[in-house]
Amino acid sequence: MAEEKIVKKTPSEKKPQKPKTATHPPYFQMIKEALMALKEKNGSSPYAIAKKIEEKHKPSLPENFRKTLSLQLKNSVAKGKLVKIRASYK
Repeated sequence: MAEEKIVKKTPSEKKPQKPKTATHPPYFQMIKEALMALKEKNGSSPYAIAKKIEEKHKPSLPENFRKTLSLQLKNSVAKGKLVKIRASYK
C-alpha cells in the first residue's frame, strides 16, 4: 500500500504592514506654497505647481504624487479653496 501524507495547512500569517504616514505637509499647504512662490497673474498650471512642489519636497513625496496632486487640485476647486481659470489655478 502507498503511504498517504497528511499535510496540515497552517493559517497564513499576515505580514505586518508599515504605517502609512506622510512625511510631507498636506497637499493643500504644498499647493498654496507653490502658488505663492510662482506669483503668476493668470494662475499657475498644474505642471508648474507640481514642478515647484517637487523641487521643495522631492525626498518625501510618493511616486504617484502627481496623480494625487491632480485630485487635490480638483477637490480644492470644488470646495472653493482655489479658482480654476482655463487650465490654471489661482
